[in-house]
Amino acid sequence: MLRTRSKDTATQKALRQVEENVSRFWSDLGAEMHFSIEKTQVFTNIQHPMFNGVLRSSIPSTVASNRVSEIISQFQKRELPFRWIVHNGSKPGNLRKLLNDKGLGHSESWAGLYHTLENREPYNPKTQTISIQPITNYDAMMIWTANFAECMDIPFKEAKKYADLFTRQGVKPFRHFIASQDGVCVGVATLYFLSKVVGIYNLTVKKSVRGNGVGSAIVNYLLHHSKKIGSEGVVLYVPSNQQEGYFHNGFNHIMDFDIFEANH
Repeated sequence: MLRTRSKDTATQKALRQVEENVSRFWSDLGAEMHFSIEKTQVFTNIQHPMFNGVLRSSIPSTVASNRVSEIISQFQKRELPFRWIVHNGSKPGNLRKLLNDKGLGHSESWAGLYHTLENREPYNPKTQTISIQPITNYDAMMIWTANFAECMDIPFKEAKKYADLFTRQGVKPFRHFIASQDGVCVGVATLYFLSKVVGIYNLTVKKSVRGNGVGSAIVNYLLHHSKKIGSEGVVLYVPSNQQEGYFHNGFNHIMDFDIFEANH
């Protein structure tokens, strides 16, 4: 009985970490945040839906229809593309249908994964064909930005605005990495340091090398780095159809997210 309770507590803790990490990420990045009992919103004024949206919803069903319309109008008035993230804990329970009725369609599904850093593959750089290095200067950050833009298929101008958020207003709890193979950048990632839990963000791999273990190699390195600096857990968000590829790195599935965007 005690073992079951301990396991449930660990699972609940991981669930909270996965839920909270995203909003804390944007807040520490310096984005405009709107927090209320009913919702959490992020505004960056970057013209791409992945940089603006609703991160959390807990709207009473009695006012849901009007409230959803009000929230959508806030982004429309700013002429900002945005995303609305929904998971099984989002309220009201019929939020997915409500968003569809308001003109937002399901665009993709993501999974939130968690690693306790207790069981992980040993990292030996001598056996790696991919070199992974932290970014230490502006030129390297521009390489990071260009590859992020290419991998995510977004305009470089908008990716540059996103990258600028990391460097303005002084030191922030982020560190960026570039993965190279034969001297060519093949992937990038960002570590976000939140207390004893680290979040892996912006994990992208060039299309030409996808399916060759590049993403897994990057994650394995970042797990090694996180453990080395004393972290107790790592949060990772990946497309649902790619999550199984990270289970062998020691990640556990915690929750699923559906992403809704305006239909065009």
